[in-house]
Amino acid sequence: MKRFAALLLALAMTLSLAACGGGSKGTSDTSKESGGASSAAQTENKKTDLVIAVATEAVTLDPQGGWDGASLYVLRQMYNGLVKLDNDMNIVGDLAESWEFTSDTSVTFKLKQGVKFHNGDELKASDVVFSIQRAQGSAKVKSFTANIESVVADDDYTVTINTSIPYAPLMSNLCHTANSIVSQKYVEELESSGGSLSTAPMGTGPFKFISWDSGDKIVLERNTDYFSAEVLPTSLTFKLMAEGSARTIALETGEIDFNYSVIADDANRLESEDGVELVVTMSPKIEYVSMNQKVAPFDNQLVRQAINCAIDRESLAYVATAGYGTVTDSVMNEQINGYTDDVTHYEYNLEKAKELLEEAGYPNGFSTSILCSGNTRSTEAQIIQGTLAQIGIDVNITTLDSTTVLEQINNGDYEMFIMSYNNTTGDPDTSLYMLFNSNVPASSGNRSFTNIPEVDNLLEGARLESDNSARMELYKQVQQILTEQAVWVPLYNVPNMIGMRSGLTGFGAHPLGNDVFDQLHYE
Repeated sequence: MKRFAALLLALAMTLSLAACGGGSKGTSDTSKESGGASSAAQTENKKTDLVIAVATEAVTLDPQGGWDGASLYVLRQMYNGLVKLDNDMNIVGDLAESWEFTSDTSVTFKLKQGVKFHNGDELKASDVVFSIQRAQGSAKVKSFTANIESVVADDDYTVTINTSIPYAPLMSNLCHTANSIVSQKYVEELESSGGSLSTAPMGTGPFKFISWDSGDKIVLERNTDYFSAEVLPTSLTFKLMAEGSARTIALETGEIDFNYSVIADDANRLESEDGVELVVTMSPKIEYVSMNQKVAPFDNQLVRQAINCAIDRESLAYVATAGYGTVTDSVMNEQINGYTDDVTHYEYNLEKAKELLEEAGYPNGFSTSILCSGNTRSTEAQIIQGTLAQIGIDVNITTLDSTTVLEQINNGDYEMFIMSYNNTTGDPDTSLYMLFNSNVPASSGNRSFTNIPEVDNLLEGARLESDNSARMELYKQVQQILTEQAVWVPLYNVPNMIGMRSGLTGFGAHPLGNDVFDQLHYE
């Protein structure tokens, strides 16, 4: 308990971070500015303009422009793909009415007719071709179009996707926001005039874009022509509130309706407080420390193993998640198909860590830096800094906004960083190929710069394997190699700790966090 007490003290001493500054990111070309607060839409007892607090700001509102978690929250409200994962993890139609595999390398989709983009134009097969080809040309998301050889519009409502090989993860990848369908006409006209889909997004989803005030909020309004169901909220405002206690207070006072990220300090308080509710589910996210394997000393496996032994992950997870997070040794979340616990286990052992450092040629340790964003990760960094100091590793902490952190990481400008990874397809290929195949660029996922030929071969083989049991066995081997090589320090499986105002209903937590808020409302 002494360790817990010391770590809780560190948490209490963490400095609050200022929210990102800046001016307006842009306003919609498809609807007028409303600010997200149409008072006429409210009744005395039923608020319909809903405010959702988020801890970090979106990086892009272009589905082919990136896939960080903060961006995905908003992207899912505005766009649809051909298919999606329902709450039972079944692949179901979204824009596709039906589909048929005509061979082991070809699948044909029939589109729903009459689906309209937010500007009133009808969705056509040519838009699907354009969108997937656009994803193929994006360094940040092209991994989700791997092995797609061609996309053909057979007619206005029929699309055929051909792959270069029998490709097991295809349908799961098509569920990802990277393969959201955008309007070819709108994007081409927008970009030819110097505009950007990131700041003037438009899709077919339940909500339309209104405005993005950087460092403050993103406002969406109800799409009254949504093809799937009546959209209940009049508007959604994604309010950036970087400081965790500020989000809790705002929820308690009714300033916000939904807190996407309750901090550990406030979880127990919300559980027992009237007027608010705490919803806790396990997410597909994994919190981890990555080490840049392209630079010394992290190109040394023994150093990476030493750091794994020196971080007290049980105590860190307790502090960061109020005990809701579960420590993991695998590099993949336990909720993902193919997960195995039959991997190398690194127990918290400072003496073992010192022995490994000495064997690696660093008997006196070394100096390094760790990059992070947000209050919780700043606290985690301080805990890691304290434990690594005990084996002679001097860690300098750099805390920046999430956009800047991603830019530096993607450029390889870091030594260590703390982040989480969210598998939004449920397929192990998304967790393992995207993050650890040497052919995947940092901007698409391999930010640790892992380069292990055996892993590459196993991952390529798994993509070709049609027998699911044999495929999962290959992923088990990959996890064993990656853990033994200590490419990461897996910290914990991340719980979703969500705060809601009492009476707010219509939120069915998706197992992968692929939440859409079209049915969110007050009873």
